Amino acid sequence: NLEILRIDQSIPPRLGAGVEDLSPLSNMPRLRTFSAHRNRIDDLIPMSGLTSLSNLGLSNNLIVDLSPIANNTTFFTTFSFSNNLITDLNPLTLNANFRGMTLDLSGNPLSELAQCFQLPVIRSRGTEVVFTVTADCEKTGKMSDPSNGGEKSPAAD
Repeated sequence: NLEILRIDQSIPPRLGAGVEDLSPLSNMPRLRTFSAHRNRIDDLIPMSGLTSLSNLGLSNNLIVDLSPIANNTTFFTTFSFSNNLITDLNPLTLNANFRGMTLDLSGNPLSELAQCFQLPVIRSRGTEVVFTVTADCEKTGKMSDPSNGGEKSPAAD
């Protein structure tokens, strides 16, 4: 029963190189630490049943959608997704158990909505987020409301 698996690539993958398919992970329910930095992973669905994970490192891949693992975050302590293609954090804001961990999102093209409204919700739950906000959140004239999952609330007049 494997508990730690690291399949990091030492250099960024070239055409045809690197791991793409995570379906073998679905047969590893005791997996606690998984690291696959610098691969070609874009689908997290095979990880949806891995409830024992506490450390997950998938930096420098092709990940867009975090929803397949958003409900498995109860026990995560580190969650590294730097340099992927993530734009939306709504799946994480909808899970109230997503709290008290370290989340690295640096180098992702987060949307203005994610930067100005979803990140504050995640941070308000005690999660340390590594990401430099580049959006002009004050320009929107609206603020995040953590009580409703980060949806926009009317600006104060």
